[in-house]
Amino acid sequence: MTGKLTILSAGAGAGKTTRLSTEIIETIKNGVPPENIVATTFTTKAADELVERIRIKLLESGDAHSAARILDGYVGTMNSVFGRFLREFALEMGLSPVQKVLTETDASDMFNTIASEVISKFYGDYRRVFARLNLDTKDNDWRDHVLDVLRLARENGMSSETVKECADYSWKMMKAWLPESKEDPELMDERLKSALITVRSVLPGGDKTKATKDAVDVIKSSLRDWERDGYLKWDVWAKLSKLKPAKKSMEAVEPIHAAASGHYLHPRLHEDLKKAIEAVFLCAAEAMKLYAEEKSKRGLIDFTDQESLALELLKDKENMEVLKDRISAVFVDEFQDSSPLQIALNMKI
Repeated sequence: MTGKLTILSAGAGAGKTTRLSTEIIETIKNGVPPENIVATTFTTKAADELVERIRIKLLESGDAHSAARILDGYVGTMNSVFGRFLREFALEMGLSPVQKVLTETDASDMFNTIASEVISKFYGDYRRVFARLNLDTKDNDWRDHVLDVLRLARENGMSSETVKECADYSWKMMKAWLPESKEDPELMDERLKSALITVRSVLPGGDKTKATKDAVDVIKSSLRDWERDGYLKWDVWAKLSKLKPAKKSMEAVEPIHAAASGHYLHPRLHEDLKKAIEAVFLCAAEAMKLYAEEKSKRGLIDFTDQESLALELLKDKENMEVLKDRISAVFVDEFQDSSPLQIALNMKI
């Protein structure tokens, strides 16, 4: 392995796969043993097509021996190639040579079932926080954030413990952007509620414009919500701080503007933000932990586990020395679609 790295970038349909197969054939013609070639793609179909192209070209050139030997090379999907590494180094890794690998569908089903149970539990504990922050709506559902964290954590080879630590780190980063507040939360609530009640009693007055009528409707709706739930959502506080009746009634709503405009200083808002961050990361961490435990009980691994284990294998200097005799050239198709974990693997080999 020379360490030379070449990247070929082109649009769809430009002939990248044809170029890839040509490069592999040229490498073989230059003396690299076909069985010492690593070539990874993202789908089994693409891998089969790549091998077929290479074999046909080699057979057409009269090199039947190399056409047969390429079948012994490391050509396939990333998971099939890295899975083969794990089988070949199973004893060194303390693994069984026969690995029970979950299909992508089975892994997704098991993972989603476990994640759904954990999410339901956390929703019960943090329901009011999510409601106040509007994180329980169709367009902004906290569950989607949990699933994003889970996906990114696994793609980056993170452990459940590391994901837990992300909760503290994320809150630390957000807190730095929030203003310090010494406000009394109860007093802030009371100021806004009193302002809403007072303004409701004087509007619309003689103002029959649509703008003022809409403003009155917002005030009444806010008071009903407060009476029913015991709180106002934070987006309602923000909306009230910009309440716009007709111009002649603007002075009447100034007490509402004054009371609502400081919502960003409200200690309860800061606490809700902290709890929401905590809920998302801790929920993701628990789901990861339970998923790992369930796989362990059944003696199973999934594709991401394969990649994580393969990276551990490649970090071992003795294993790398052995691989230097087995790998002479590496080709990666659709490199731009690789996850961070797959990038680390490809760069290692």
